[in-house]
Amino acid sequence: ANGGAMGRMRGEVEGMVGMLDLGRLSRRYLGDVVEGSGLVSGERYREIYEGASEGYDREFDVERSFGSRGSGAGQFGHVRHVAVHGEGAARRLACADSYLGRVLIFNVESGECVCDVGSSEGPGKLRGPIGVAYNGRGQLYVSEWDHHQIFVYDGDGAFVRKFGSFGSGNGQFCCPQGLAFTAG
Repeated sequence: ANGGAMGRMRGEVEGMVGMLDLGRLSRRYLGDVVEGSGLVSGERYREIYEGASEGYDREFDVERSFGSRGSGAGQFGHVRHVAVHGEGAARRLACADSYLGRVLIFNVESGECVCDVGSSEGPGKLRGPIGVAYNGRGQLYVSEWDHHQIFVYDGDGAFVRKFGSFGSGNGQFCCPQGLAFTAG
């Protein structure tokens, strides 16, 4: 009795999978996720795989990397979010390291770590940075999980201000994470 229900469910799942644009998925993704899922039959998987584009496998090749694992200058403990701002030689990449309680800022062209934000004692000291975003003026906003606040730094990494407190009311946060600004 159960075989009939399982057969119908498998047919429904295969129908849903058939509606997806699987030709846009990479063969690597199909092999890692779809094949072992049991959601499609082996025969259907082979049909999907043969129709998949190999060109998408190269879309995510590593072009450049920044920093390394560790706790020294330009090294990470656990990167949570990143943000990019600027143009040409002034383009910067901010990386929130929640484990080491700091944000590292790299020059995108050279890969050099140009500053470490939030690790100095004082009002701008971070404990658990998670999200990072630049506003249109190049100020860096950092969501601080442990402090339940948003910290603001200038383009050179100097602390400007912080706002918010723990709670659910206006101007309050509970473990803020991702940040974003709209263009304009």
